[in-house]
Amino acid sequence: MSPALLMDNGLYINSKKFSRQARLNAWLSLHGIAKNELARKTGFSPSYISFLLNGKRRHPDALQKLIDLGIPEELLPEPKGKNIESDRSKD
Repeated sequence: MSPALLMDNGLYINSKKFSRQARLNAWLSLHGIAKNELARKTGFSPSYISFLLNGKRRHPDALQKLIDLGIPEELLPEPKGKNIESDRSKD
C-alpha cells in the first residue's frame, strides 16, 4: 500500500499516521455513508457490517459487496479463506 491514500476530494490521508480503521471511517464520513446505509444496500445486518468494517468478520464475498459499492479495497480488512463463515454468522 502507498504511504498516502488520495481521497476523492483531492486530500491525502497519511496511511502511516492513521490506522486502516481510521482511514476507512474518514472515507465513509467524507462520502456521507452510514453503516445502516451499507447494511440496507448489502442486505446484511448493521451489526454484521460493523464486524466487517472492524475486521472481526472477513468473509471474502461480503467484503466484495462493499468493494462493489465503491469502498476502496485497501481500506477494508484482508479477507480470510473463502467460505470460512456460515451464513448464520451474517446476523
